[in-house]
Amino acid sequence: MNPLNVNRINIYAPYKIWSDGEIYRFETDYGIRYLVDFELDVNPYYTAYWFNLTNPEHAKSPGDTKIAQTVVCIIENRVRGAHRATRASSVRRNC
Repeated sequence: MNPLNVNRINIYAPYKIWSDGEIYRFETDYGIRYLVDFELDVNPYYTAYWFNLTNPEHAKSPGDTKIAQTVVCIIENRVRGAHRATRASSVRRNC
């Protein structure tokens, strides 16, 4: 899998993300850390990826909508990178 464009994600995502290889990380305003990665599902019939969002400390987050916004930006960047050749240039980009 091609690496995500962290600089582009950080333009739009409310939380700054950083990467160490294939794992993307961010920390919330409440000090809760999250890990995001995409795992290839080996299947002879199709190519698919599992999306993993992990809170390694299992800390509770108080209804923080910025987590969802950051995750959506990461996913959009992943999908855009995977389908770059087929997407129209006029598509509105939120992330």
